[in-house]
Amino acid sequence: MRKALVLFWFLFLAGCGVIPGGQPRETPLPQAVTPTPALGSFAQGEALSCPIAQFQVIATSEEQGSQIAWSPQGDKIAYIAPISAHAMFSGSLMVASGPGFKTVQTVAPLAWGGLVWSPSGEQIAFVGLRPNDNVYTVYVAGLDGSAPQDLFPGSEAVLDSYASPKMLHSWPLENRLNVFVSCGVGCYKELQVSVPGGQKTEVPSVIQTPAPTAIARLWMAPRNQLTYDEDTYPVLNDPNWSADGSRVAYFDQDGYLWVLLTGSKTAAQVVMVNSSALPIFFSETWKRETHWSSTGQLAVRIGSELELFSVPCDPSLNILPSPTAEE
Repeated sequence: MRKALVLFWFLFLAGCGVIPGGQPRETPLPQAVTPTPALGSFAQGEALSCPIAQFQVIATSEEQGSQIAWSPQGDKIAYIAPISAHAMFSGSLMVASGPGFKTVQTVAPLAWGGLVWSPSGEQIAFVGLRPNDNVYTVYVAGLDGSAPQDLFPGSEAVLDSYASPKMLHSWPLENRLNVFVSCGVGCYKELQVSVPGGQKTEVPSVIQTPAPTAIARLWMAPRNQLTYDEDTYPVLNDPNWSADGSRVAYFDQDGYLWVLLTGSKTAAQVVMVNSSALPIFFSETWKRETHWSSTGQLAVRIGSELELFSVPCDPSLNILPSPTAEE
């Protein structure tokens, strides 16, 4: 087991009974268990989301950044799949695309988290652990089958006395990637890294904080959280808005996942194929992610399950049974 990690975030994946492989699964859809939430000024609708595809992903025991990521064009989804039924710590970086996201490509091994696409959608950056060196690094992989590039090769990855954790912040330009790195206990700084090449320039802002919650926030999968009128909306736990503000994914007070459409002021529960994934504990933030694509599709990761939905429900994309279909 790794012994040298930063004090406030000893990060490793929990063991979980998972099924190897990265192909989407098609399983019968169970009946929904629908709580009765306080919806504010929103009405409860039906079938606002339709399931498209389902995948197996690695489970996490602490924040590891995004385990899933939509391409900028919204036509591909990247995720980290377990390499075996008892795999821990990392997995294979996969990309699903095409009708029903049935075309699945293995892009790179030993992916740990923090997935970020390049603006062109032709490359993916991710954090990986070099087990022989016991140090975290950042890789960039293309979809052409070429070997991933290590942007912190050799001793360049060692930036503190521990495992030198890293997390991807953003990819603003095709040839520039921004990375948070550890510079000691309670010290984090941002580097801008050239792609390709790996030349590094420090962004002039050093984060000095020993607070575990503040540190973990840097490593959390991003949510688009807007200011809203609490009297208008239902109680939103962990809300995530689409880029245009027309859709919101959130968890209700009982730990169930919902979506609401701001234009029509309607909300409905998202019925997951794997109903055992819900409800969830709000404190376990590392177990869940919601991501909106640029085309309005919703990706949901809860534990080791990843499911994709069309919102509003588009029957032409509905590969799995719809939420209203009988078993």
